[in-house]
Amino acid sequence: MDRSQTVSKYGTMGTQEIMKKLIFIIILVVVAVLGFRFGRSSLSPIPLQQEDTRTVNTSYPLPPPPPESEPYVPGTPINAEAGLPILLETPVDGVVVSPPFEVSGRALVDQGQVTIAIIGADNKEVFSRRLSVAAPAGEEYGRFALMIGDLGQVGDLILRVSLSGSDDPEAVQTRRISFAQPDTVEVQLYFSNQQLDPWVDCNKVFSVKRTVSSRSNIFRATLEALLAGPTEDEATYGYVSSLPANVKIKSVGADAAGIVTADFDRNLDRGVGGSCRVGAIRAQIEATLKQFPEVKSVIISVEGEKEDVLQP
Repeated sequence: MDRSQTVSKYGTMGTQEIMKKLIFIIILVVVAVLGFRFGRSSLSPIPLQQEDTRTVNTSYPLPPPPPESEPYVPGTPINAEAGLPILLETPVDGVVVSPPFEVSGRALVDQGQVTIAIIGADNKEVFSRRLSVAAPAGEEYGRFALMIGDLGQVGDLILRVSLSGSDDPEAVQTRRISFAQPDTVEVQLYFSNQQLDPWVDCNKVFSVKRTVSSRSNIFRATLEALLAGPTEDEATYGYVSSLPANVKIKSVGADAAGIVTADFDRNLDRGVGGSCRVGAIRAQIEATLKQFPEVKSVIISVEGEKEDVLQP
């Protein structure tokens, strides 16, 4: 082999080696680039820190900031930290009520009592009652509540609740209320019940609910419902009436002192023997009438006679 052939042979081999090395280097670079990109895509992006920017509303005025403390709304429970000596919770101001309705609230226990009064259109009291304030031991505030029945008033009145004997202006709460006469009113009737009273205490009676008309004298309407006796369902639960059958009401009315006189016909006192039954009749009539807060005592008469009525 001559020299020219030798150079050609080795020259060709050198070129081939160089090309292989270049291809190998290119492959390594491509793999490295692809690996770098794949690695970046698999990592969670790190959020860039941004400036705290605020949007300023220049088109419309912003609403005012909320008040530091909410004003008292009538009807909500008292906040003891308010320091008020008395707070009337119900009824709220301007409400229309139908008898019976509740007056309730809270007051400082050390004051002892509150006076509830209703003032008529002529600025005269048509109702007044003093109540004790009750509270658990250690409590600063105590509760009071009273149900007020029919006062014979219709229209606008003033309800005033005050701490008895206090000169503090904040110790008086007033509400404007309107009396409306409803068509019906729910009342309680009282009967004997041996299932509830197995020891048979003749003077012990138990209440059931009735709905009576309020368009007439509420005392008369309630007594007439009592004379009708228990319903069939009530009788199955043991309620019985000791009042004789066919008793009629002659009249019923109250005086300014809250004394109610209920006058019946002779059937009330006829054929009624035994101290137990007489006591049960009195208990039924008196408990039924005394459910109304304006009634302080009850007198039972027969044909206008008050002496020797319902004697055993």
